[in-house]
Amino acid sequence: MISWTTKPVPSTVDGPESGPMKRAKHSNFLVHSQLDLGESWDHVTAHKGMRYIRGSFLTVRYGRVIVTVGAENEAGDQHSRNYSTLQRMASPGDDIGMPAERGCWLCGAAVRRVLALVLFALAVWAVAYSLSPSDVRPPDGQLFELAVLSIAAYIAGHLISFAKLPPLLGMLAMGIILRNVGFVEFTGQYDMLQGKLRNIALVIILTRAGLGLDPSALRRLSLVIARLAVVPSIVEICVSAVISHFLFHLPWVWSFLLGSVLAAVSPAVVIPCLFSLQRQGYGLDKGIPTLIIAAASFDDIIGISIFRIILSVMFSSGNLTEKILEGPLAVIFGVSFGLAWGFTIGLIPQHQDTRVNSLRTLLVGVGGLLAMFGSIAIKYEGAGPLGCVVAAFTSRQVWRSKGWVENDTPVGSNFEVLWTIFQPILFGLIGSAVDLKLLDPRSVGLGIACLSVAVTVRLAVSVLIASGAGLNWKEKLFVAMAWFPKATVQAAIGPIAYDMAKTLPEKQYANIVLIVAVLSIVITAPIGAISITLIGPRLLTKEEEPVCDCERPTVLVYDGEEQPFVTYDSCSVNSYSTFQNQS
Repeated sequence: MISWTTKPVPSTVDGPESGPMKRAKHSNFLVHSQLDLGESWDHVTAHKGMRYIRGSFLTVRYGRVIVTVGAENEAGDQHSRNYSTLQRMASPGDDIGMPAERGCWLCGAAVRRVLALVLFALAVWAVAYSLSPSDVRPPDGQLFELAVLSIAAYIAGHLISFAKLPPLLGMLAMGIILRNVGFVEFTGQYDMLQGKLRNIALVIILTRAGLGLDPSALRRLSLVIARLAVVPSIVEICVSAVISHFLFHLPWVWSFLLGSVLAAVSPAVVIPCLFSLQRQGYGLDKGIPTLIIAAASFDDIIGISIFRIILSVMFSSGNLTEKILEGPLAVIFGVSFGLAWGFTIGLIPQHQDTRVNSLRTLLVGVGGLLAMFGSIAIKYEGAGPLGCVVAAFTSRQVWRSKGWVENDTPVGSNFEVLWTIFQPILFGLIGSAVDLKLLDPRSVGLGIACLSVAVTVRLAVSVLIASGAGLNWKEKLFVAMAWFPKATVQAAIGPIAYDMAKTLPEKQYANIVLIVAVLSIVITAPIGAISITLIGPRLLTKEEEPVCDCERPTVLVYDGEEQPFVTYDSCSVNSYSTFQNQS
C-alpha cells in the first residue's frame, strides 16, 4: 500500500519524530509517503535538495521530485537497486545520494572525494613498491614520476577550472613544466607504458562519445559528417605541405609528411569540451555534438593513413599498395568490429540481470581496448578509435530497443568516473612529450607561420563544409573552431620519422617535423579548448528545459520489487509513466 500527500512548506518544518533529523531549512514543498513493506512501516520525508532518511533518495528534475524507497534486505544493502535506478533517471548534475554529516570541514563531499583519491593513490603506490621497489622509490623511480605527474596534473586541472577554463589546460601545462624542469622523462619500458596509457584514456573518452551520439542527428547529418571528416584534413595537408616547402625548404615528400602529422584533430581535446557544453544544453537541438564527434572518429583515419603511406614511400617499409589501401580497410575493419561487438554485448547480458550495468560497462570497455590495441597489432591503427565509437553506439541502440530510455546512460556515467582518473594521466603525458629545448627561435617563428596559415584555411573550409546541415553562421563558425585542436595523434606520430631517419639531412628534416608537431600541441590544444568552452555558449543555441505547469510536484515511488514505476499526478513534460524497472 502506498499513501502520499503534498503540501506547502513553511520556512521551518518538522520532520518525522523517528527520523535522524527533526528539522529542515526552507524548501519549496514537502512530500510525505508511507509504504507498507511487509510487517513494518517505513516513514519517508523528502525535502527538495535534501536526503536524510535511511533508505530514501531524492532528486529534482524540472522542478519535480522523484523519490525511491526500499526496505533493508537481509544483507543490509539498501542502496544497490534503488540508488542505481534513480541514478539512471537523473540528469547530469542532479544531486543524488545520502546526506553528508554536518559539523566539520572533513564532512564535505568534495573534500572526501579528494581524500578518497589520495588514499587510493597511496594504496596503489604501496602495492607497486612491494612488487618493484626500484621503480617506485622516490625520486628516481619512473613509476613514482608517473604517479607524481598524474596527481600534479589533476590538481592543476582542478585549480584552473576555478577560472572557468577547461581542466585539460592545467593538466597539459603541468606535464610541460615537469618535463622541462627535468623531473619527468620516461625511457625504456616506461616509454612504451606511457603510450599504452594514452591509448587506454583515448578508449574511455571515445566510448563515452559513442554512448552519447544522437541517432536521429547521425542519420540527418551523415553526408555532412563524411564531408567534414575528409575535406578539411586533405586541404590542411596540402596547404601545410606547400607552406612548409617554401618556408623550411623541405623536400616535397617531407612537406607532405609534415602536413599529415598536423591534419588529425584530437578527440581527447574536443570531446570533453563538447560534453561540457552538451550538459548545459548547447547545440543539442541541431545535433552539433554528434556531428563533430562522429566526424572526429573518421578524421584520425585520414591523417594516420596518409602519414603511413608517405612514411613507407620515404623509408621503403612495407608494400605501397597495402599502405594505400590501409585507410579504406581501416574504416571497414573498425565499423565491422564495432557493429559485431555492439550487437553481441547488446544481447548479452540479459536485460533483467541485477548486475547488468556493471557487466555492460566491463564488456564495452574491454571491447574498446580490443579495438584499439588489436588494430595496432595488425597495423591498422586508424580502425581502433572508430571501432570504439561504433561499438558503444551500437550497443546503446540495442539497449534502447529493450527499454532503456533515451537519456538513460548508466554505463556512460561509469565511464565518466573512469575519465576523471585517466584525464590527468592522458594530458599530463601529452605535456611531458613536449621538450621545449627543441624549439629554436627561427624554427618556432616559421612553424607558427605555417600553422597559422594552415589552420586559417582549414577553418574557412570547415565553415563551407558545414553548409547544408541547417546551421546558421554562428553554428558553422563553432563547428570550424571545434575542428582544429591537435594533441594525441601529434604526440604519438610526431617522433616516428625522427626515430627512423638515418642520414644527417633526414635527421634535420625530421627534427623540423617534430618541432612543428610540438608547436601544434602547445598552440592549438589550449586555444581550441578555450574557444569551445568559452565562445561556444555565445555561438550555439541552448535547448530550454521544458517547464512543468502542474500545481503539485510529480512523485514517482519504487517499491523495491520487480515492478514498474508508478506515477502520481502525472505531468505531460516527461513520459516517466512508461519507465520500466531496470537494474
